[in-house]
Amino acid sequence: MFTRMIFTLALLAGCALAQNNIPPELPPETIAPPTSSSSFLGTWEGQGSGGTWITIKLVESGGKILGTIVRDRTALDADQEKEVRNWVLKGRVVNVKTRGRVLTFNVESKGVMDTYEMVLRDDSQAAIHKVIAGAESKGAIKSWPLTKTSGE
Repeated sequence: MFTRMIFTLALLAGCALAQNNIPPELPPETIAPPTSSSSFLGTWEGQGSGGTWITIKLVESGGKILGTIVRDRTALDADQEKEVRNWVLKGRVVNVKTRGRVLTFNVESKGVMDTYEMVLRDDSQAAIHKVIAGAESKGAIKSWPLTKTSGE
């Protein structure tokens, strides 16, 4: 329980710190739902002013979608001259479910499970957000844009 709380706090703190470096959220678009879950397969990246801060790789294996996620928090040192890696979060993408243009999945890292949703905007653009119970009703959901950098 304590480990999960620390992990969640670190992830939220990283999101808050990275928020200043992330481009604004993509505007909503009306699109047709994908015809299959293969629309989600490939490598997706989130870019900020400091470069790539999240990479999600999704593949199909045995009829299921699996993958990995890497969150990289890099910042400049106190003199603003050299990049310093603050932390890297690596996790497995498991328990994937698709519903039209929405992919819901768990990220398992160091025994902790968190839930995310990825929403396709088109063939190469998506948005991701962490699923937090009760946050939707409070208007607290923040999503970040993703760009597909390679196919499956």
